[in-house]
Amino acid sequence: MPNPLRQHRLAAYLSQSGRCFYCGAAMWLAGVEGFARKYGMSVGRAWFFRCTAEHLLARSEGGGDGQENIVAACCYCNRKRHERKRPMPPESYRRHVLGRLQRGRWHQAWVFRCADGLLPARTPAKMFPKGDQVHVFAQKQKEPNDESTSLFS
Repeated sequence: MPNPLRQHRLAAYLSQSGRCFYCGAAMWLAGVEGFARKYGMSVGRAWFFRCTAEHLLARSEGGGDGQENIVAACCYCNRKRHERKRPMPPESYRRHVLGRLQRGRWHQAWVFRCADGLLPARTPAKMFPKGDQVHVFAQKQKEPNDESTSLFS
């Protein structure tokens, strides 16, 4: 029987176009070697960009494993969020990450020297449309030719 968390991670990965919910970096689900080669990095460094299932509301705080509570995040962002004594709420953390990313102070310096396409070319000025609701991104499915659903355009 398939693991529901893996299914939700895959659904989030696909709906987010393979990009991290927090930093917008490209991620991989399988084939770390190909990902490393594509972006000009070592396999060891590519592990920072492994896709993980991120709970918007932690299970310890009453959040569940349902699709509405799961987004795809790179291993680096997921780990950094939970290294804090009290992890920031997802919407605050996302703004924090994007602010640091725009100043070149989120990922290590080598990330910014990788091949084009690893990080988004730019990030939108307002990340959360209509009321700063994080779950809008987790629930919205990308429609064909609908550019309004792009996380980073």
